[in-house]
Amino acid sequence: MGRELDLILATQKGNISAIKRLLGTTKKGVFRNKVSPNFQDSRGYTPLHHAIMYGQKEALLMLLRYGADPRISDRSGNYPLHTTCQQGDYDSLQLLVEHSPIRPEIDQQNANDDTSLIIAAQEGMYALVEFLLRAGADPHITNKLDQNCLELASYYGRKDVVSDLSSLKHFNPYPKVHLSVFLQNGLVIYVKSV
Repeated sequence: MGRELDLILATQKGNISAIKRLLGTTKKGVFRNKVSPNFQDSRGYTPLHHAIMYGQKEALLMLLRYGADPRISDRSGNYPLHTTCQQGDYDSLQLLVEHSPIRPEIDQQNANDDTSLIIAAQEGMYALVEFLLRAGADPHITNKLDQNCLELASYYGRKDVVSDLSSLKHFNPYPKVHLSVFLQNGLVIYVKSV
């Protein structure tokens, strides 16, 4: 675990030269220094998770170049895309989606069946919601409590996100949405459009 811990620390600090030294060069996917960018610590975090949590964009990009897989979840079932939305980190989200040689699944669900879009909407991260929708995120997916992104944005009073989601042409939350949730939070934007 020595070299793996060194990689985590280098990632957290954004020490690019140390990351390069620890990962070495690859030849057909074999890491010469035997430190994989996909190992998981005791919480299941990969170096990608650490790069996102510590705001290390350059380290994130370097890990992606060395084959870090954004489809590996932590012990809570959160994938790096979930972590970017929990952190409200637009730049890391964009890097994961647009610069990863291994394309992350936009609609991956965590242990609560939350997608990145559900998390971004619930937290009121308007720019992240917009980006995820453009990247093809499905606003109809529900979590274990049978709540979709619009319902959670409404419940938490995220008016900009509610307005954006309710304006989607092909989004029909009516079978599941309870208007009382919208009214209780004063979100007449959506109620008027119903």
